Amino acid sequence: MIPFFILLLSPALVFAGSWPYITGMLTFSPEAETVTLSLKNGSIPNWMSGSLMRVGPGMMEYGGRKVDNMCDGLTKVHAWDVKNGTVVYRSSMLPSNLLNLTYEQGRLAPYPMIGSLDPDFTTAELMKLMMRSEDYADNTNIAVWDLGTGTATLTTESPVMNSVDPRTGQYHGVFPSPGLKKIGYLEKALFSASHFSRHPTHGYSINYIFTMSAAMWNPPQFQFYKYTTDTQGQVVTEHIANLDGDLTDMRLLHAFGVTENFIVVPRWNVALGFRSITSFMTDMNHLCNGASFRGDKPLYIDLISLTTGHVTHFDLEPQKAVHIMNTFERVNEAGQLEVVMDYPTAADPHDPSISAHCMFDVLSVEILENGTQGYDELAWNTTLRRFVMNLETGVATVTDMPRLWEPLDLLVEFPYINPDYMGKPYCFCYLQGWHLGTMQMGLIKYDVCTEEVVQWSEAGKHASEPIFVPAPGSLEEDEGMIVAPVYDSITGESLFYVWDAATLEVEAVYSGDVHVPFNIHGMWFNH
Repeated sequence: MIPFFILLLSPALVFAGSWPYITGMLTFSPEAETVTLSLKNGSIPNWMSGSLMRVGPGMMEYGGRKVDNMCDGLTKVHAWDVKNGTVVYRSSMLPSNLLNLTYEQGRLAPYPMIGSLDPDFTTAELMKLMMRSEDYADNTNIAVWDLGTGTATLTTESPVMNSVDPRTGQYHGVFPSPGLKKIGYLEKALFSASHFSRHPTHGYSINYIFTMSAAMWNPPQFQFYKYTTDTQGQVVTEHIANLDGDLTDMRLLHAFGVTENFIVVPRWNVALGFRSITSFMTDMNHLCNGASFRGDKPLYIDLISLTTGHVTHFDLEPQKAVHIMNTFERVNEAGQLEVVMDYPTAADPHDPSISAHCMFDVLSVEILENGTQGYDELAWNTTLRRFVMNLETGVATVTDMPRLWEPLDLLVEFPYINPDYMGKPYCFCYLQGWHLGTMQMGLIKYDVCTEEVVQWSEAGKHASEPIFVPAPGSLEEDEGMIVAPVYDSITGESLFYVWDAATLEVEAVYSGDVHVPFNIHGMWFNH
């Protein structure tokens, strides 16, 4: 464990840039905080009692070594505890093995990452990563999930996961993922999805482990597992099915969906690889080095039966996407079973900037601090697309939803829906609208049933991913609240906002003497 005084004495890392929001949202510090926030205006409904937990980078540099992409910063856990109208903010570094190694070695320890590292890995470090990857793979700073154990599960693209108490922030250690059993010399578990998925009626969650074998005749595999809890509250995993991959076309799978009867697996056209034999070890530990858009290959969508493991495969035109809105089953007018999948996608999959940049470059500090570079060079233009797979005809269709938000040139991402409607027919999706030219960050409520949009934005306000909190006993899909941290680049304040999910009208705003930098994903935990 790291002594508390070391965390307090470690210097904050400040990136200064040309945008007014830069010094606030890109100022990272490992210092722990616990502060009761003050109500600026409005009120929170009495029924709201729980914690919003989010993860993101807390340390981007240590001992003269630094990372550039925010997905690679060492993990800091943020929580906003809500009870009886009071909001308490707390944050602390995740006491991972990687953080311990960093302090012991006096500089950032090596670990598999997305972007650049300066100075880069030594040959000895690369060898350690290849042979003992589990020791360096617990930097879970991307997403949060509730497996029903009473703890929050923190994840990244690694098969190693961590558990933290959402009420107190107490660290419960590395989560016993199936991937840990498979890390070795003959079979290595390389990746997992940052995002679990589930259907509300199933009582279990699903994720995969991507494995490669030293026996080259064995293909790489996506191995899917159910995660349930036993009577003692311990997690139990059960293998469901395998999906064979291709060494020459290894697709990145960040998120997927689950319906009543199927796992819905979209393998988008971003493939992992390496530039040459000599760069193999480096590229395997710098994801963006070897990741490329495969516009010459189809998009693969596979429907895996939850009961038999049978796979139904569809090939479609190439697409680029990251986070799922929702997926569900329906019967069409001809009485045929269809699976529907909705995603924010790059508007033009043939845009040259898609192949010129890594999909995670939007979270590169270098790009964000260079003014309009992201707006000028990244494939930010978004279209919400619906993919419909007909299981009886074997035909898949793609339909674009109208781009109804303003301005049109927004990066529309970080979708979130009422969790009670995951895997079921739904209407409402909440998204972040991020303008890479002005860095304005607002919220969008998109009605996929009536094709209507409600938006929220305020001058100088930068809202994070919207999290839906259902009202107890709610009868309407949008009956509840949206919560998110908001940075005010005019005043420099870190705020906590609560919106009415039906209207996106602000219900309450809290502030305090705290600093909340950019963070990535989160989840609400009821108390």
